[in-house]
Amino acid sequence: MRVSRNIKGLREAARITVRGLSSRMEDLGRPVLASGVHKVEQGERRVDADELVAFALALEVAPNRLLLPGEVPAYDDDEDDAVALTPTRRVRARTAWYWATGDGPLTNHPDPGEAYRFSKVNRPHDPRRPTYAEEYVRHKEALEPVTQALTEALKAGVPLRVIKAMIDIFYQSQRM
Repeated sequence: MRVSRNIKGLREAARITVRGLSSRMEDLGRPVLASGVHKVEQGERRVDADELVAFALALEVAPNRLLLPGEVPAYDDDEDDAVALTPTRRVRARTAWYWATGDGPLTNHPDPGEAYRFSKVNRPHDPRRPTYAEEYVRHKEALEPVTQALTEALKAGVPLRVIKAMIDIFYQSQRM
């Protein structure tokens, strides 16, 4: 249903008619009649992977934009923004986007080595991306107390934005 809502919302936002979207799909070699587009938008017709890519091309968005919600809270503080990835797996919207873009695994507190592996495998286009994880692995022993403190803070319910602000404040104080 999310794909259906996203296709309709993006089509309407771009001021493309159902017939116009159908025409774009045909131009891309994945013809879908206007009635088929309407059925997709109503959730009466499923979209396969090839059509999903074609719809993304036709709407000039990335395929992930059709799969995930377009509204993402600024921080992961809102418990109401859960996204169902499967019938049994729900995560917050920001976490889903983070995972879908290859920025990190879905585990809450991944081992830095796992985060590095995930990033390397899922971001082949960005060879510089794993650098931070590589640096962490290189300095793991010295950073272990920091890792434990951050893990404790997160488990205690301290919002990530507060932790990030604290790190910024600490960094700024060290530069003075």
